[in-house]
Amino acid sequence: MPLSPPALHSPPNRKATGVYYTPKLLIDLLLNHALPNCISPNAHPLKILDPACGPGDFLLAAHARLPTTPHHLFGIDIDPAALTNCRAALTASIHPSSFTLHPSNALLNPPDFLAPQSFDLILGNPPYVNAIEGNLTPATKSRLRALHPNVKGAADLAHYFLDQAIRLVKPGGRIALVLPRAILNSPAAAHLRANLPPHLRPNLIYAPDRHDFFPGAAVFICLLILGPDPTCIASTDPDPATATFHRISITSSNWWFPLATAFSGRACPPCPSLDAERPHHQTLSSQFQLAASMIAADAYNLIPHLTDDANAPGLKLVTTGLIEPRQCLWGQRPCRYLKKDYRHPRLIPSDNLTRSLASRVTNARRPKILLAGLAKKIEAFLDPTGDYIGAVSTYSIYHPTDDTAALTRLLNHLLNPAATQHFISHLGANALRGRHITLKKSYLLNLQLPPAPLHTD
Repeated sequence: MPLSPPALHSPPNRKATGVYYTPKLLIDLLLNHALPNCISPNAHPLKILDPACGPGDFLLAAHARLPTTPHHLFGIDIDPAALTNCRAALTASIHPSSFTLHPSNALLNPPDFLAPQSFDLILGNPPYVNAIEGNLTPATKSRLRALHPNVKGAADLAHYFLDQAIRLVKPGGRIALVLPRAILNSPAAAHLRANLPPHLRPNLIYAPDRHDFFPGAAVFICLLILGPDPTCIASTDPDPATATFHRISITSSNWWFPLATAFSGRACPPCPSLDAERPHHQTLSSQFQLAASMIAADAYNLIPHLTDDANAPGLKLVTTGLIEPRQCLWGQRPCRYLKKDYRHPRLIPSDNLTRSLASRVTNARRPKILLAGLAKKIEAFLDPTGDYIGAVSTYSIYHPTDDTAALTRLLNHLLNPAATQHFISHLGANALRGRHITLKKSYLLNLQLPPAPLHTD
């Protein structure tokens, strides 16, 4: 989020700042479930906050549902034009003494009224800005990390708004936000999810199986309500107006898993080798060596040494799109690498490789499994003779003694249908448009292996 207000309504700035206004159906669903539970005789006047209020749609909808309940509305936004519209809309319906609007960045320049445990309801649709691809400066990222230690790594801006809301809501109050669906199981929010205060737990999760709510922004979303209720209801129905909710049990910090298993049409299939509650089973990291095939710096440093020649010497470069279950489509399917098309990409042998790239080339000449880092299911193939090197967004799995039989058994295990269902159930919340899921290194490292050893004697 920029520190000074941009002209948010041009398409480039909308993408950079995450400004996409919320459909009324989503606002109604959130308020229908969150607001009635906030009203009690001992909570007057209700204090309701939207920390990124835009034109005030959430605040106006909340006010319309409280005709006889005293309440005070608080709105913050970085965009002065949006805040002007919000003020005009509220003034038409509410006495100015019943609302407070503040032009600022709620995360980086919070107004004084954002005191801990001050609000009965915090609602809204905070901006989604990817920490890597967005316009967050290094200084902004550093300050956000300092202010929000519960959020780790490359977090979307929405993660920080959720963490802020957790601090600001009263015990007994509720948080009702529209968020990117990945927040349900993203590593960046794992500590946040695992360390909620006692008065907050998931009470509602609506994760529709569609990505078209916001024109121009194909993103899977979730509606999340946190509150004091001991149970959670959830739905993945595509239409919020007719969504049917069912009770689910959330017993871990992965809030996506119970949805994926409850609404997939079948439970996550039995697979003892993937049962994380069986501590006697070994993990992949205990028997194999796992590494990202290449990092971003290697990808650019590779360019001077890359040729498109089927008969040239050197390792064959494999992008994630060339990896299929048990096969590699190098030479059969064209691939795109750093904005250039290739049919037979090879890494030419050279003494001038960077140290990092040279190390990866040495490892790549070993027997290995190459995995696609972005796929709808687990996709991997065995490279028994070390002919290929994976590009960015692929993983390489080696055996400590280069045991190809053990690698073959591991490949069979990874491509088992139960393993793919496990993968979807645990990581599917981060699926992108086209339902491609990002395979996480931590997931692979902790993957449970079958009881029988995956090595030869």
